Amino acid sequence: MFQTVQARQFLVSCFGALVFAGLAITSAAPVFPIA
Repeated sequence: MFQTVQARQFLVSCFGALVFAGLAITSAAPVFPIA
């Protein structure tokens, strides 16, 4: 059970990091022309 909770927290943290990175890239796209 501990392993399941740990994996769940890891997935949630990874998902939050991906969302945060996506928002940062989207907001910084007009400033830094990556494309």
